[in-house]
Amino acid sequence: MKVLFVEADGMWVARQHGGKNKKEARKPAALQWDRSQRHGVVINGDRTGWIRMGIEHFPKATYQFDRFRLVRELKTCLREAPEACKAAMKAPEGNCPEEVLRIFS
Repeated sequence: MKVLFVEADGMWVARQHGGKNKKEARKPAALQWDRSQRHGVVINGDRTGWIRMGIEHFPKATYQFDRFRLVRELKTCLREAPEACKAAMKAPEGNCPEEVLRIFS
C-alpha cells in the first residue's frame, strides 16, 4: 500500500522532493494525491488546529502527535523521575505507546 506522510508544525510543512512552505502544502497535497485509490495518509503534527484539519481532506487519514514533541513533553513531565524518563524515551523508538501509558499509571 502506498502511504503519504505529511510532517507539519505551526511554521512549516515538509514535502518530499519539494520546499517548505505552509501555504504551498495546505492544499496541493490534497489536490495532487489521488484520493480515489486506497492510499494511506499519516499526518504528523504539533496539535495545531490547521494541521489536524488535514484529516478532513483525506478519507481514512490518521493524525498523530509527532515524535519530536512527544519526546519533549515526556522529558518535561518526567524531569523529576530520571529512571521513568529514560524508560519513556525508549517507547517512541520501539513504537510502544502502551509502555508510556504504563509508566504514567
